[in-house]
Amino acid sequence: MTETEFVVTERRLLETLSAVFAAASVAVDEKSSLVEDISELRDGFMNGAVQIFIKSPSFSKEGFVIKWLEAKSGLSRYIVDQFAGDGHLTMRMVPFPFSDQTIFRLSISYQSFFVRYDGSHAGPSNELKLFYKSLVRHASRETKNVEVWPRRFMRIQSGLQGDERSLLEAIKAPFRRST
Repeated sequence: MTETEFVVTERRLLETLSAVFAAASVAVDEKSSLVEDISELRDGFMNGAVQIFIKSPSFSKEGFVIKWLEAKSGLSRYIVDQFAGDGHLTMRMVPFPFSDQTIFRLSISYQSFFVRYDGSHAGPSNELKLFYKSLVRHASRETKNVEVWPRRFMRIQSGLQGDERSLLEAIKAPFRRST
């Protein structure tokens, strides 16, 4: 899997999502159809983690495979089959408080393989990789690569770096084990 992680403001997140919606189709778990507009996602990413799936005609000729998952627990729902088809990007958005605002951990990634309709495995296409790079480049504007954990870096948006120590503590907080 190839992944780039960011810490960004809501404004940068919305700019990145606008670039996605301008060039691609978007699907999300819990919904049986495509997401038509950013506003359909806003409540979700402001109040908890949201993961979206991205397909562009530049790298995919197939649509999303959305399945109904029948769960014994009674929590049945629609899910996007993460392996089916000829490729997609994934974007995860996780809000967290910092100073007097909500900022976001943003992750953009793609998998190392997909399963075509005929059952064969395919790696990500060069076109998918180019789309990924362009999206990462867009989100990377005015960011700094910061080592958050040993050998694990995140691109942190300028303006959030004033008190880097407090910011790093806020980023790490959800990963701490309670004692």
